[in-house]
Amino acid sequence: MKVFRITSKKYASDNYGSGGAIFGGRWNKKGSSFLYTGESKEIALLELIVHTPPAIVPDLELMTLDIPDDSIFEIEIKDSDYPQ
Repeated sequence: MKVFRITSKKYASDNYGSGGAIFGGRWNKKGSSFLYTGESKEIALLELIVHTPPAIVPDLELMTLDIPDDSIFEIEIKDSDYPQ
């Protein structure tokens, strides 16, 4: 499976989600490494655009990652995992 990530050049070599571990994010808690990607270049761009202030245009790079199919698994989320 190919996935895409658009990020600043500063973080383009981080394939481990170190920033997610430091700051946390929408789908991960602080301390958990997490790399946000998209199934298309357009989705990866949208992920970036919604979190970038309009006045800031960072120097960006497109990363294409190949993930072996046998390393992908589904995580089920139960309602009880999240506070109401």
